[in-house]
Amino acid sequence: MENKNYRSRYLKVVVFNSTNDIGRIESTVNHTVDSLKAAHAKIVSITTNIYGISPMNLLYNIIYEADHAISDAELAGKGK
Repeated sequence: MENKNYRSRYLKVVVFNSTNDIGRIESTVNHTVDSLKAAHAKIVSITTNIYGISPMNLLYNIIYEADHAISDAELAGKGK
């Protein structure tokens, strides 16, 4: 059971590093948001950053509130 009195803000980064990823950006970011919400996280904001020249990399920073940092294994349904 989550304890809202001890919630903090955490960061989940989704990285796209190729123009081949353009077609799946929306679905990947939305899936990550849905997974965080299913783990009882509250999404605070989503921002983007670009770095690099060749290849250019696109990062989506998803800031969320939860009672702990949610691991990739937890997002995949494999526990903490």
